[in-house]
Amino acid sequence: MNGYEYKDQPFSVEIAEALIPERWSTGNLIKNVEKRVLCSHTSRGGLEPPEGENSRLMVSEALRNLSSVAKASEISKDVWRYGQTDQWVFGSGKHWVYLYYFPDDKQNAEPKAGRTSLWQCRIGTTEGIDTHGKIKYDAPEKRVGNQTRSYRQKPITALLIRADRNRALEKAIQGILTVREQDITEAKGNSWFSTNPCEVVEIVAHIRYDLLSPVNNVSAALLGMERKILR
Repeated sequence: MNGYEYKDQPFSVEIAEALIPERWSTGNLIKNVEKRVLCSHTSRGGLEPPEGENSRLMVSEALRNLSSVAKASEISKDVWRYGQTDQWVFGSGKHWVYLYYFPDDKQNAEPKAGRTSLWQCRIGTTEGIDTHGKIKYDAPEKRVGNQTRSYRQKPITALLIRADRNRALEKAIQGILTVREQDITEAKGNSWFSTNPCEVVEIVAHIRYDLLSPVNNVSAALLGMERKILR
């Protein structure tokens, strides 16, 4: 039995939004995303777009909608990134500031739920453009992968913030957390803090709210993060 939710329905922006997460991989051209989600839709019994409608434009609109809640970001013309499970993507600069943690650290956090839950997170930065001016689509993944190669658990890269002055932003976030005495000096390596992704987004909003564009409603994005991450 075909249990596809959108069986016999014409392809639409709403359907594209629903299918993008399951058909994603790092750094995608719009045309590739369109091909994957439309093929997925029609192969499961969905219909082609209505006559006169452009499926690529539908996918573009779907990604813009996802960017308004920090689940997608256009990293260059017609090339997009979609945040994976438990990951949010803010900003529109060339480089990256990231936050990752290990599942056990979050699980052992006290108290277990709510915005007061803090656990060991690492905040760092990496360049999104190489020395030849070319975009490095998987720059955050490579950076975090290199830093965590010797660890038993796979890290969760929960937060990606794009910024042109990424090193200044990294230092500002780390400086505020240090002033709050949330730096973890006994951690293995440096740049570890007792924090959570929501707190770091709030810090960035206070430093320079526009760094979080194109997110239309940071409060709504934070609420979504709370519901999914801090529970």
